[in-house]
Amino acid sequence: MTVVFTDTPTLTREDLTAALQITLGRLSPSTTPKSRALTGLVRALALGSTPAEARRALLRVDPEFAAALNSNSKFASLLRVARSSILGSSGSSYPAAAAAREGTRLRVARRLVGHLITPATAGAVASRKTELNCRVAITILGLMALEGVSNNGLDAVLCSRGFLGLQMNLSLPTAGTTLGGLVELGWIRRVATVGGTARWRLSTLTPEEDLVAWVYADTVDALVHGHSEPLADVIRTVMHPAFAYEEALTVRSWHYLMLKQLHHLPTGERLGLGRASIGKVKRAIADALPGLEDGQPLADALDEFTRTRSLAEYVKGDREINLREKSEIFRAGLQAAREKRQEDFEDRRFCRALFHAGEKQIGEVPDAGQPRAEFEAWLVAGRVVFGIDGKCKVADPGLRPAFREVLGQRLGKAGYSERIVEQAIAYVLPEPDELVA
Repeated sequence: MTVVFTDTPTLTREDLTAALQITLGRLSPSTTPKSRALTGLVRALALGSTPAEARRALLRVDPEFAAALNSNSKFASLLRVARSSILGSSGSSYPAAAAAREGTRLRVARRLVGHLITPATAGAVASRKTELNCRVAITILGLMALEGVSNNGLDAVLCSRGFLGLQMNLSLPTAGTTLGGLVELGWIRRVATVGGTARWRLSTLTPEEDLVAWVYADTVDALVHGHSEPLADVIRTVMHPAFAYEEALTVRSWHYLMLKQLHHLPTGERLGLGRASIGKVKRAIADALPGLEDGQPLADALDEFTRTRSLAEYVKGDREINLREKSEIFRAGLQAAREKRQEDFEDRRFCRALFHAGEKQIGEVPDAGQPRAEFEAWLVAGRVVFGIDGKCKVADPGLRPAFREVLGQRLGKAGYSERIVEQAIAYVLPEPDELVA
């Protein structure tokens, strides 16, 4: 497909550089160079730059983009994704892209409805509570996927135990069990990991689930196009804080309201909602949401309840702040670990170069099958070159662990036992206090 960008004023090199600096400056420091490069490429193309101009500008702004942009194949891959993103967000100007995005929304909506409403097979989940939590969770993930398709064309969503626990007011272990239950039910599959967080996609429907999705085609259509429909209206409220953070309602109330809109379930099937709790749930709904009896829309009734009688929004807000703080700490730790791995890699690479330079002076390590005297002579020479005052002395104390690792690998490759390797390392690279003594 040939893409032509029109009606865009020509940018100077300085203007493009400034625009990219502003766009990239808004990104989180933990964003990977590849993701940053993609964001910058989308911005540059949207401003009317040619791919070549965008590539040069991005390399000027951040040399770290070289790994993603210098390779023609990698750049071509990024360019396809960037163009698809621009096409998909351009509305009616690109009807083919808009149609493809609507098709993805239709697929996600059908999977959401099919998984949510189809009864689970016996023994598929550990308990009714787990089943109920799984149905709430698949609805949350499905709505997130629909939003993701609308925003960026992607139907795979990032979801951690912490995020799911925030939406449903669950502990981390219970949220983890719920995600595991979704996998066991075959409703979601893990497609990637981004920054330590799993990315999930709703799974393909079984024949039975596919039939259910056809039965509830009106609901699917409402979810795709955003118009009102009784079941779709209930589905869209699943993340309202009144259900997860208000004791008077709980997610059982949402589940019951959803069940009321289903007219094709087998007799006695309640999709995880216990029969004994139905009476209590009905009374809670009648007390908390009296406007429903008069035809008040569910979303409006929930907003009125939280505004006048509930602290649910504030409780969820506090937990969200706490989760955000923990996420920032986790990301900082992840970044520190990455930096430490990179530092260790650089140390080992330097020490390998240092060791090879020393071998040019004293020769390579004799194999274990050589006369012992040759090995002892090499150790004596190595102690001088690497440990005392040779040109290849490991002077930086921080490099000593990496050099010991490199030396140990070389001695092991030569066929020496672990005991001899340990003794040889201690002799060649003595501690500073040993030399003073």
